[in-house]
Amino acid sequence: MMRFILFFLSLFFQVGLTGQDVYFARTVYADDFLEWSLHDSLNDQIGGLRSRMLPKDRLDGWDLRVGDKIAFIRRSGFGTQVQWLATIGGQSYTLSQTWTGQSDSWRITNNITSYTLNLRIENDGFDWRLLDGDNKTVLSIYNEYTRDFRDWALEYDDEEIDLDWVLVSLFLVIRNIPVH
Repeated sequence: MMRFILFFLSLFFQVGLTGQDVYFARTVYADDFLEWSLHDSLNDQIGGLRSRMLPKDRLDGWDLRVGDKIAFIRRSGFGTQVQWLATIGGQSYTLSQTWTGQSDSWRITNNITSYTLNLRIENDGFDWRLLDGDNKTVLSIYNEYTRDFRDWALEYDDEEIDLDWVLVSLFLVIRNIPVH
């Protein structure tokens, strides 16, 4: 009987420790959109996103960390065609504008799977939706307070979408805030 209880306790703790879900992001400093803290459902900070702030690379290089996941993101497009490359744990992602010059729709791919991230402007704020190939929403990122770009909430099912896709989508949302 004791083995049975220990087995279920160990299973319970393993399930709880398999990953950290990001539930919201907020600016570290009130009017600075270059550094963000990422939080879980208990309001514990579990990671961050920040611009590298190199002299000629101020907004074109970003570092992202959640738990043991580390991502490096850099701009690779020139002119009106904006493209970003993200590397998370050895996997590369390409983030490209769906239409040149428009920042409200993005195609995200890892050369195996592709998603589309679209902005929906609603009466109560901004809602970014990550859509799969069947146009099903797998992630929603929306501003917590109407027209306030300093706090973003995330809704997704971690059984439907991997955290890496969530993180690169969150980066695009933050990077495309109209004040940049």
